[in-house]
Amino acid sequence: WQSFEQTGGEWNPVPPVRSPQLGDDAVLNLLQDENFIHTGSQLFNTQWLGKVGGFDERHWLIEDVDLNVRLSMSGGRFLHAAAGRPLFLYRRRGASLSRRRRLDFLTGCIRNLKLAETWWRERGMVTPARTEFLLASYESLLHGLAPVDNDAFEELLGHVLSLSPEWQPSQSAMHWLSRCVGYPAAERLAIRYRQLKGRLRPAAI
Repeated sequence: WQSFEQTGGEWNPVPPVRSPQLGDDAVLNLLQDENFIHTGSQLFNTQWLGKVGGFDERHWLIEDVDLNVRLSMSGGRFLHAAAGRPLFLYRRRGASLSRRRRLDFLTGCIRNLKLAETWWRERGMVTPARTEFLLASYESLLHGLAPVDNDAFEELLGHVLSLSPEWQPSQSAMHWLSRCVGYPAAERLAIRYRQLKGRLRPAAI
């Protein structure tokens, strides 16, 4: 599949052409950004959709990833059929649902990660590599939650520390600042810095 964006009144393709590849760790692969599969580029076996109950209609964002993860957890296989060209074109708009409902989007990402984490944990499949992936993914979501919802931020941070009590953010500047003032305070300072930078930029122009 491939994205399309509107430029100069026309819709034009935006590289690259996405051709997700799932390896032996399909659940983890499905949660990686580079392996995101747009529903329009998939064909589903209806028996498998019935087995997992189809889409969870309680969710309006990231529900496609949730469905694919549940299919994989239930033993479903994902077969790649190379087409040589994109067969599904996704039009990207500036005001997409995920951008308008940022908190819901972030919450959906957390929900899918915790779904996989619970499944791995119940089967004794929590490996160092999977833990590292979870921590890196949660770190990105913490950064997104900090300016949006402090309660959700604190809840996720507590979960991260339960996985790794000595956890510190990996980004170098944030890591250094967190060691000095603590991670929550470092995020607050970063938010204030971005706000101040945003106010000063128009004045400078």
